[in-house]
Amino acid sequence: PGETVRLETAIVRLGRATATRRVEMRRGDELLATCETEWAWIDAEGRPRRFPASFAGLFPEVAA
Repeated sequence: PGETVRLETAIVRLGRATATRRVEMRRGDELLATCETEWAWIDAEGRPRRFPASFAGLFPEVAA
């Protein structure tokens, strides 16, 4: 009780149909944990699709 834990997240790689997102958990300056998840854009049938240009345009610094 009374402690603050901060989560920071960022897209670290953006491909045509997948993106890698990194999350860091911190208490003050202390790094407690990190994880990376792979996200995919899929259609209604479950097939991978390219990210829409409107989405990729939000992250120009990591766009492939």
